[in-house]
Parts: sequence; C-alpha cells; structure tokens
Amino acid sequence: MRTNIIILLSFFSLAAFAQFNVKEIDSTQIPGKIKLRKNKVVSCINWTDKSGDNYVIETETPLLVTKTAVEANKNPQTIYTNGKFVDSKKVNGKMVRGKYVGGKVDTLKSVEADYRVKGLFTYHYVVTDTAKTIFKNIDQIADCPCKNINAAYLGLPVVTDLDKNGVGEVWFVYQTGCRQDLTVPLNIKIVMYTGKDKHVINGTREIHAGDKVIGGEIKPDKSFDSLPKEFKDYAVTLWNKYKTEK
Repeated sequence: MRTNIIILLSFFSLAAFAQFNVKEIDSTQIPGKIKLRKNKVVSCINWTDKSGDNYVIETETPLLVTKTAVEANKNPQTIYTNGKFVDSKKVNGKMVRGKYVGGKVDTLKSVEADYRVKGLFTYHYVVTDTAKTIFKNIDQIADCPCKNINAAYLGLPVVTDLDKNGVGEVWFVYQTGCRQDLTVPLNIKIVMYTGKDKHVINGTREIHAGDKVIGGEIKPDKSFDSLPKEFKDYAVTLWNKYKTEK
C-alpha cells in the first residue's frame, strides 16, 4: 500500500464490509475447549463461516514488573542525574567530590522498579471436537520508566470476506506507548489476518494541539502491496476511524 493511504478517501461504513453474523459474547460464553492464559478478557466475538465455529478473543495482561527490576532490587547502586558536585577540591593530589546539588539522586532500585510491561494477546480459534488455534498475536510495551504506559485495543475486532471465499478475514486495531506527557503520539497498529497470514500497518496516532498536528505517520508492511484494492480501501477506512487520539 502506498504511503498516500493517508489521503482521505470516501468513508465507507464498516458494516458494509461485514459478510457474517458476527456476535459479541462475554467471557462466560467462551467454550471450555478453549484454554486461555490467565489474562483479562477484553472482548470476544463469534461467527460461523466455511471453516467452522470461530472465536476471536482479545486479552490483556496486568501491569507487570520486569525481571530487570526484580534483580535491581537485590543489588541497588547509586546514580546521579541532572545535577553537579560543588566545592570539589584536590586532597593529596586526588580530586575529592564535594556536595551534590540540583537534579535528582536515584538508585537503580527505584529507577528499575519503574520499568513496567503491559501485554496484548489476541487469539483466533475454530471449535469443532477440539479448539484449533488459527493464530495467536502477541504484542507488548516493555521497560517503560515513564509515567504513562499504554497498551489498549481500539474497538472490537472486525470480520470481513473481501475475497468472497466464504472464510472471514480478521482485523483488529490497538495502540501502545510509553510517554512522560500527552504530547508524545501513541503507536497504532492495524492488524489483518487471512488464516495464519499476517499483515500489519504501523503508525502513530495524531494529536491535535491548537493548529498543530503531532504524529500521523503510517507505514504499511510490504505484504499489503500484493493485496487486492478492496483490502487496501478497507485499511484506509480503519485508519481514518482510529488515526486521531481523542
């Protein structure tokens, strides 16, 4: 897909692309044959196509502390940032540091303890006598020392049949980010699976600050180049729907 995907095209209703009776269900309706990690179920959709009884489940991990932080807690070290030593002087030919002023004094214990991880796990199963895994998509934001860590789905997954083969294509969109303040754009991914084949569009969400627009970059992977126009048009539809951070 060419980079001019960002040019506004005629906006098509998402419903116009739906070919199946897709239902949102809650976690209690997920068949027992499906064995998930003990993560929080964010959403689940179900539909039937030529491949069988389908379930796409979006889950997220709790906010996790990394192994790095755990190890740092065992062996703290003093570090110095954004400050300086004053009244340093030489004693017997050696420089003796004076008082440390300004900036911030930290230890690796407290710094590394701020490093956190948030993961997003998306699964697609077809259930018959057993639960067959079609795909498992895993992404995360890791080692985030900033105040704001973000990993979240944007809307429900969408199922289309753009190639009209009777088997659904699965689309889902999510954002990730590690930022100190809200002027840093979040990353956005539009992911589409045709069976086990994965296609991704990476980008950043737009932030509107007065007359200034921050972010809005978009970079489809090369696999989109070979897809039919219908897929590219639908990707534009999703991009236009979610590109701007509210």
